[in-house]
Amino acid sequence: NEFAKIYEFEDKEGGGVIALEEGWRPIIADFDGDGKNELLDIDTRVRNLGDGDYWQRQSFRIWHFHDRKLKVLGTGPSWESINRRKGQWMNGFRVGNVDGDRNIEIVASVIEYTNGGVRGHIKVLEYNGRGFTEEWQLVSNFGVLIWGIADTNGFGKNEIVAESGDGKILIYYCRKVARAREVSTPSGKQGEVLIDDR
Repeated sequence: NEFAKIYEFEDKEGGGVIALEEGWRPIIADFDGDGKNELLDIDTRVRNLGDGDYWQRQSFRIWHFHDRKLKVLGTGPSWESINRRKGQWMNGFRVGNVDGDRNIEIVASVIEYTNGGVRGHIKVLEYNGRGFTEEWQLVSNFGVLIWGIADTNGFGKNEIVAESGDGKILIYYCRKVARAREVSTPSGKQGEVLIDDR
């Protein structure tokens, strides 16, 4: 067998592309339903604020391979934190179809640092080819970590399996497909609100 490299990409602004531990690795799948695979990764930016403080921003990016080049199709939403003690921090993600619409959703675990402690968010996002929409959100008084997306009860529809910061296993299923709201556009400009009436 013989292999030839067809493309190389270096993220000079973001300090490189790194595939971290499970739950952070880039995912290759057809996110917009056009029959072609896209790549989903997390764009992480870090800035030293001095005195041991640092600012960090994370956002999703969707890439596609076009004309022998890797190009960004869409970005966001983003979460910002300082020293992971103020603001919001994404604590990993999984992908899969969780509402039965045959489209792939992105299920992200987000930790919010507040004056009173920590709150956890589970956010269900979908990329529709024009931008990201938020389809569902859970807010918890504890941090959450997404374990996986799978059909745990044999009913033919995937559930979200997570762990809460107080030691509980959480399983959520979609009982109703709600209207989605846009949380980003491909260009970063404010666009029309996308309504999902499935």
